[in-house]
Amino acid sequence: MIGVIQRWKGKFNYPKIISLHGFLGNGSDFKIVADNLGNFSEIVAPDFPDYLTDKPEEGSSWDQTLSMLKRLLKNEAPKQKIVLLGYSMGGRIALQFALQFPQIIEALILIGSTPGIVNQKERNKRRTEDSKLAHKLRTQSYPKFLEYWLNQPLIKSQQNIPLPYLGEMLESRQRNNPQTLAHYLSILGTGSMPSAWGDLHRCNFPTLLVTGKKDKKFTTIADKMLRTLPNASHKVIKGSGHAPCFENAKDFGSCLDTFLSSLKNGS
Repeated sequence: MIGVIQRWKGKFNYPKIISLHGFLGNGSDFKIVADNLGNFSEIVAPDFPDYLTDKPEEGSSWDQTLSMLKRLLKNEAPKQKIVLLGYSMGGRIALQFALQFPQIIEALILIGSTPGIVNQKERNKRRTEDSKLAHKLRTQSYPKFLEYWLNQPLIKSQQNIPLPYLGEMLESRQRNNPQTLAHYLSILGTGSMPSAWGDLHRCNFPTLLVTGKKDKKFTTIADKMLRTLPNASHKVIKGSGHAPCFENAKDFGSCLDTFLSSLKNGS
């Protein structure tokens, strides 16, 4: 289920950027990106899925998630290709979508993301971990879970996101419905997603991989992806961890400006 859609208008005639947020996040997270980006036409950032809803959508699956995004893009950009940007969980969704519908992708931007897990035993282990996390969401008080989540080693560096953006992000996360979070974690978690490692060679569109210098795990993953993607580059953003687009939005904005300019120039 798609919730509120955030929009920011730019001054340039580049392809529309559809931005997909990470777990616990929402479309408003990308305000800091829009405020630090110079060259864009429009950023459209949906709450995808809608974590505020009282009841998760029944029968949800990866295929249904991609179908929801396809319907959104049919309304947002019916006759044009789009730049699809995804952070963390949003990056996993963006990659799966781009592989399924490459004809509408002008370019792909993946931030702190992964194509999944190839080894079935490791996937099962991750699925078990995701199930335990979902159980926490269903049984713990949500404020206690949120405190636990925000202090995870991978997430903790996001405390460096500047104000007022950090305060707004934290406030929005407090409004999430924990039952809905748990439901979509079981569907969209890394352990449940199909591995895309064997399909990366089909991503012929320009692809930008972005990771934070302090995020060694996902920087290693991006380096590995780079060896298979046919038309990709990898930028490491200094002074940031898993969310470089928010933690160091100025340098990320410069990086994204350069990438978007290369699309316009055809280089």
